Amino acid sequence: MRKYLLIIFGVQLFALFGQYNFQMRVDTNAGLIGEPIQLDLQAVMPSNTNFSWPIYEDSVGPLEILRRTPLDTIDTAGQWVILQSFLLTQFDSGYYRIPPQAMAINQENKTDSLYTAALSVIYNTVAIDSTSMPYDIRRPLDVKYYYIQEIIIGFLILLLIAGLIFIYVKYYRKPQKVSEDIENQTPYDIRALEALNILHEEEAWKQWEQKPYYFELSIILRAYLEKRYGFLALESTTDSIKEALENIALDSGQKEYLIELLSDSDLVKFAKVKQSIESAEKAWHVANNFIEATRLKEELPSLENIKEDVNA
Repeated sequence: MRKYLLIIFGVQLFALFGQYNFQMRVDTNAGLIGEPIQLDLQAVMPSNTNFSWPIYEDSVGPLEILRRTPLDTIDTAGQWVILQSFLLTQFDSGYYRIPPQAMAINQENKTDSLYTAALSVIYNTVAIDSTSMPYDIRRPLDVKYYYIQEIIIGFLILLLIAGLIFIYVKYYRKPQKVSEDIENQTPYDIRALEALNILHEEEAWKQWEQKPYYFELSIILRAYLEKRYGFLALESTTDSIKEALENIALDSGQKEYLIELLSDSDLVKFAKVKQSIESAEKAWHVANNFIEATRLKEELPSLENIKEDVNA
């Protein structure tokens, strides 16, 4: 508060003698290397003056900027007081000169510049006390090693890891491989109907959120279409699937219901449309009836026979 009162008093006093002033000052002219020095830039000018304040990136002259304050403007007695402070430092000892700083002023379509006086700062190194006696280097401490204990612990850890690997290979890896073989050999239409059956048992049209429910229905149908009719249904839009089905011999009613289901799925997934529970349940029946009506029943073995062949 005292600082601002002194500034206001100085501005009122300065207004009696002139209109423009630009100054630079530091709080000290000497310091140890690495210590911060505060530099203040202050300008006084009539209110509403068009000016260009000097811009600093990393340094002010030879000194590095540690921190800076925002540009502050005080309007008093028809005068502007512009203030900005910097914390500066230098990590090498020596004599440093901060050159004059310039500020441009635009008035009556003419550009003029105000300059500060140059400043000098001395940075000194830390003085070494030559009167102190030198000290001996402390000898390293003796460390006792108990190799037998480390060997036993390491052996037990290796034994534990080997046991975990054995249990994984014996009880987990083989059933997983059998499960993968069953999945790979299961006909695509049986996989689709089993997936639909899971949705039916869970009454997903009532128990699930609509977005994951319709997403699952769409994936089941697209995967079935891709395997059954040989086009990239999983990567196609609903319109592309509709065009592809034009060249496939299907009942017109089946095509219409299928495209309607996929379109409803798109609306739920992407447009956040809410379908009724009855419509959601009807969508499951449309998907199930389409797969049952178009699957190649006479060429497909049963799932139980596939599991028996793999396990054998």
